[in-house]
Amino acid sequence: MPFLRLPIAAFLLLLFLTTGAAAQTMNVGGTGGALGLLRETGVAFRDATGTQVVVMPSLGTQGGLRALADGKIDITVLGRELTEAERARGLRTVLVVRTPYGFATSLPNPPSLAAEVIATYLREPRMKWPDGTPVRAVLRPPSESDYVHMFAAFPETDTAIAVLRERGDIPVAASDQENLDLAESIPGSLVGTTLAQVITERRSVQFIPVNGIRPSVEAFEAGVYPRVKPFFFVVRASGGGTADIFMAFLASEEGQVILRRSGILP
Repeated sequence: MPFLRLPIAAFLLLLFLTTGAAAQTMNVGGTGGALGLLRETGVAFRDATGTQVVVMPSLGTQGGLRALADGKIDITVLGRELTEAERARGLRTVLVVRTPYGFATSLPNPPSLAAEVIATYLREPRMKWPDGTPVRAVLRPPSESDYVHMFAAFPETDTAIAVLRERGDIPVAASDQENLDLAESIPGSLVGTTLAQVITERRSVQFIPVNGIRPSVEAFEAGVYPRVKPFFFVVRASGGGTADIFMAFLASEEGQVILRRSGILP
């Protein structure tokens, strides 16, 4: 769903007409990889409107959907599309954005790798980086939505991940935050993640260049780095209120600047 770009003055007028500019509190949450993005945009939204945005701790996809349907949060962000059953519960997607997806490491100067080689680095237990540091992969739960994008973008990584699950020495990160915690703390780490999470959480990891190209908004727009993960902003179908105003803010010129700075593509 494309953005309708609004001048910030038009956005503020919309805010006044729909809410009277009254200060409120809005609760948001969802997939862990989007929490930093919600905090970044939430601070700017508060500064523009006076509305406090409370970002809930990582709820995950299912937790975010339950909280939204139960009226405990106003917006949830998913790493996948809504199912028909979820739409039938009165939920709707109002915005889809994308962020470059790739592999990151604690290694200060990781080498450029071909997309086809990533699976070997994951799968082979004795694989080392050029400086001799052992490669240390991190797993996610099998239901993790990142795997859909990893398997599509990097050949044979599905087989490599299956091999890793047979071993008993591979750490499993329960959340997107733990995934990058481990990536930062383990020498020679190798994890899949998104540009938006790394930027908005200010993580101390480096992306591995793929065929010489690091993930970036500019590289995607130039057509030289096509690997992305979508985020789906979901609200209750009944809609209205602060959630709609927040979505209008994201469509404003100021919101667009913040999203792009956060590693987000429309």
